[in-house]
Amino acid sequence: TADSPVDDTHPAFSPDGEQIAFRSERGGGGIFLMGATGESVKRLTEGGFNPSWSPDGKKLVYSSKSERGYWRLVIVDVATGIPTFLGAGLYPDWSPHPDSADQWIAFQSQSQNGMKGSIWIVRPDGSGLRELVADRHREWSAVNPRWAPDGKWISYATVKRSPESVAYGQAGEADDLWVVMSDGRYDT
Repeated sequence: TADSPVDDTHPAFSPDGEQIAFRSERGGGGIFLMGATGESVKRLTEGGFNPSWSPDGKKLVYSSKSERGYWRLVIVDVATGIPTFLGAGLYPDWSPHPDSADQWIAFQSQSQNGMKGSIWIVRPDGSGLRELVADRHREWSAVNPRWAPDGKWISYATVKRSPESVAYGQAGEADDLWVVMSDGRYDT
């Protein structure tokens, strides 16, 4: 934003297009909100990265690093600023389903203990946790999931040549983008 000399990154428009949530380094960093044309900048959280809006625009999910260095998912009420810790993960993306019974949050697990990052989904209340994409051979990571506008597909990237890339792509090229259905199938 023009009113700050520090970095502002990870912008996300609210579903109604009236606000933008973003990461800013101002004042020690955090998630900030502003009007769609840059007005009325205000802090929402003390930390966090990669905000994603709920379909009704009342909440955001974002990644936050704990004091122990683990990435976790946090849901914050936009009106009150009250956070709810959802669990471990990073790069969240809230599904576009308007009905709360159909809502999911896709996210990337943190690589640790020799395991690579994988793609998971969980309901905003913490139920229904399930892994959609992973490499059991520890050769690649699935990263940065994003929901399709219809909520049926999730796109993601692979880092360090996946078996799918070798089987269906050209193994000599760079890492790839993939899609998976929200139930974990690759069918079209």
